[in-house]
Amino acid sequence: SIYMNKQKKTTLKKPTIFQFTLGLIVSIFKSFGKKHNTKEPQAVGKYNLISSVNKTNLFRNYSIGIYKNKNKKTFIKTWTGLVRDFEYYELVNEYLVSKMLYKKLKLNKYIKIPKVIGYIAQNKSLSIIYEYVDGKPLSDFSLEKQKKILIEILKSFNNAKDFIVSKNDRYFSKRTLFYYIPALAFLTVVAMISNIRSFRVILRAYFDFLRHIGSIREHKIRIAHRDLNPHNILIKGKYIYLIDCSRTNLTYEGYDIAYITINPKLRKI
Repeated sequence: SIYMNKQKKTTLKKPTIFQFTLGLIVSIFKSFGKKHNTKEPQAVGKYNLISSVNKTNLFRNYSIGIYKNKNKKTFIKTWTGLVRDFEYYELVNEYLVSKMLYKKLKLNKYIKIPKVIGYIAQNKSLSIIYEYVDGKPLSDFSLEKQKKILIEILKSFNNAKDFIVSKNDRYFSKRTLFYYIPALAFLTVVAMISNIRSFRVILRAYFDFLRHIGSIREHKIRIAHRDLNPHNILIKGKYIYLIDCSRTNLTYEGYDIAYITINPKLRKI
C-alpha cells in the first residue's frame, strides 16, 4: 500500500509544460550557486538507511539509497530543496510514469519496472519508494549483451500491445513541437552564453532543427524513456528492469534511438 507522510497530504499530479519550464529556469539559476547537498537522509518516514548508492551524473540533484523497514529492503530516491525546480517535477513525473509502466509491463516476459511502493512528501522534500531489485547494471556486461538488451527494450517500446497509451492519458506528459520550439530556443541562448566560443555551431544546430520541423511533424507520438543507457537498466536473472524513468514521456518515435546514436558515452554501442 502507498505510504504517505501523515503530516501533510499531497496528491502528485502530472506536471504541466509551464511547471517544467519554470522549474528549468529555477534549476539554471541554482546551478550558479553552491553545490546541492545530496547526502542521503538517515530515515525517510518508517524506512531507515542501510547503505548509499554510488552516484553518477545521471542522478543529478537526488539523494539515493537502500533503506529497510521490518527487514524488507527498499530503494528510495529523494529530492530536497526550498523551491520546486526541474528535478522536482522530473521526480513527480517518474512516480506517475513508473506506476503506469509497472502495470503495462506486468505481462511482459522479460522487461519490468520496479514496483512503486509509495511516496513521502514534505515541505522541503519528496521521496519515491521502490521495491529493491538486487540486479546488476547492464554496463557491467559485455558490449554484445548491452546491444542485445537495448534492442529488446526498443522493440517492446514499439509494441502496441505493451504500450497502448491514449492521447488523453493523465499519467504521461507530451513533448511535441509545441514544447520543443520554445524550449530549444531558450536552451540555445543559454548554451551560447555558456559556450561563447561555440555559438556558431550551436546556432547552426538550432537552425537545422527549424528546417526539419515539417518532417518531424509527420512522426507519430510514442512513449520514450529519453534516458536509455546501460546505467539505467538492471539485469536480474532473465528479467530486464528499467529504472530512472524521470524523463519518460510521449514524444516523437525514434527519440530513444537518436539519443543512443548521439550520446558520446554510448558511441561503442
